[in-house]
Amino acid sequence: VSAKFQEVPNNNAMVLWHRCLQFSFLWAESFAANHPLIIVPGLTGSGLEVKEHDAPMPHSFCKTGTKGKWMKVWVSPVQVLPEEIDCLLSRLTLTYDPASDTYANLQNVELRALGWSNGTAEDESRMDILYEYQFRSMLKKLAETQGYKLGQDVFIAPYDWRLAGDAHSKRQNGVGGYYPQLQLLIEEAVKA
Repeated sequence: VSAKFQEVPNNNAMVLWHRCLQFSFLWAESFAANHPLIIVPGLTGSGLEVKEHDAPMPHSFCKTGTKGKWMKVWVSPVQVLPEEIDCLLSRLTLTYDPASDTYANLQNVELRALGWSNGTAEDESRMDILYEYQFRSMLKKLAETQGYKLGQDVFIAPYDWRLAGDAHSKRQNGVGGYYPQLQLLIEEAVKA
């Protein structure tokens, strides 16, 4: 063994080695936290819910009011029964006014995407079955292999799939506004 390798390192080498070690720990810590993931469901893959107040419906048996609560309409097995399908189609009605270039829901119907950020309706404790069906395997794999947690560093960003892309740029007549909402979710997820 040569004398070169038997020498005790000088102070400069020790300081450099120590700094490299510190940097490697800091670098490793920066990758310890997960980068946020945003899941955007495919076409008709977002659940939809409505609030109604004396809404005009095609049949007398259709519910016309939800007493201030949100009611799931897409996808709800009850809503697609033979007699109920007309009620569902009315609730999903979207009109376009070319003069003002705006969209609107049926009168007295407020509609929104269900489960913003975590796939869970307001009064529910578990993920909606539509999102469970679409994303369960992926979310489970992300949790097991990468430590991702829904609502913490992985988010679901459902949208009103009835609208054309231009209607998502701003909220008008109670519809649209997805892009600013999505931008805010991304900014908040990156800050966390």
